[in-house]
Amino acid sequence: MVHGGGWKGAGGKTNYAPTAADWAKRGYFVMAIEYRTSSETVHTFPAAIEDCKCAICWLRAHASELGVDPNRIGVYGSSAGGHLALMLGILSRQKFGDNFEGDSPWQDQSSDVQAAVSDAGIVSLDQTLPGNSGLKRAFNDFLGGSPPDQAKVHDASPASYASRAAKLPPMLLLYGTADTSVPIALTDQFVEALRANGHPDLTYLRYEGAGHSPWWLESNKYHKPAVADSRGQIDRFFDRTLKNMK
Repeated sequence: MVHGGGWKGAGGKTNYAPTAADWAKRGYFVMAIEYRTSSETVHTFPAAIEDCKCAICWLRAHASELGVDPNRIGVYGSSAGGHLALMLGILSRQKFGDNFEGDSPWQDQSSDVQAAVSDAGIVSLDQTLPGNSGLKRAFNDFLGGSPPDQAKVHDASPASYASRAAKLPPMLLLYGTADTSVPIALTDQFVEALRANGHPDLTYLRYEGAGHSPWWLESNKYHKPAVADSRGQIDRFFDRTLKNMK
């Protein structure tokens, strides 16, 4: 589980404790992770992705003692964590020769995941696109510049990798049409591009009238009727793609 907070929310993983316990009861090993949070000059892209990949490599390296199946690792993230979850599903040294592994001491382990869930993760960090200007400061800090280097904007945006769709793992995307932080139109375009490029297992749940992070809206104090069963959708997705995978 990868927490959100605009790539700045240190300590956010503790919010996932109740859900981690619920999933453990369903037969999963659950690990909520931290990553280096960003400012404009410190821990900028790709530091957070390197840390998430390091956590997955660590998990595989210790799979036997933890009782984990190293071939059945999935990732869930909300908001900025959803963006990182998408990137973990997309970036692969084994499949595409990507080099976002950082200095992990477990370089002999794969950082690939077998399933990814994005709960309102940002799909493009191009602040010039319609609806993206509201996150300008967060984008600049994460990417390390104002304006940020365009090569980093490209490399840090899940939408840049839609051509890889046919080789990507199963993905579940949950987004609200009234999200004022993550424009639904950009997510629609991303999903359309993934489908056009042959993604083999893509589920897109588009919650009409819902705001940012549909499952978070359902699972916490808000309990919004518009996003009912979003948690159930996530449970069934992981059961199908991890617990009961063929």
